[in-house]
Amino acid sequence: MGAAADIKAKMADKSFAISDMALLFKAVEEIAPNSEDLLDEIEDWDRKIQFKIENGPTAYMIFEGGKVSAGEGAIEYDVGYEIAESAALGILTGEKDATSCYMSGEMKIDGPIPDAMKLGEVLEIFREEMESA
Repeated sequence: MGAAADIKAKMADKSFAISDMALLFKAVEEIAPNSEDLLDEIEDWDRKIQFKIENGPTAYMIFEGGKVSAGEGAIEYDVGYEIAESAALGILTGEKDATSCYMSGEMKIDGPIPDAMKLGEVLEIFREEMESA
């Protein structure tokens, strides 16, 4: 598992940077087929999610047919996030609460809030899978 191992190492040594966002999304893609909890969470959830970091990279995850695919760049999305870099780092590493970032204006959401919240649950399950691997 290339991306997952790389992200686990970066999280462990605190070297995760916003430039690693697409790699983290690839790690979710790698882990999902072998995670019953993740598969349960994304079953029947077909959404295209895009993260745009202010003055930084853009990356996406597509949840379709119980599978995850991820990559770099802009897509036509169902839920879009525009996030300050510091908030994005905190959310992706689990050190910041997404709701707090949204309420403070550090994160803007374009799309249904329930889907935005569901992505938070997916990322939480992913972090738990990484810790137990």
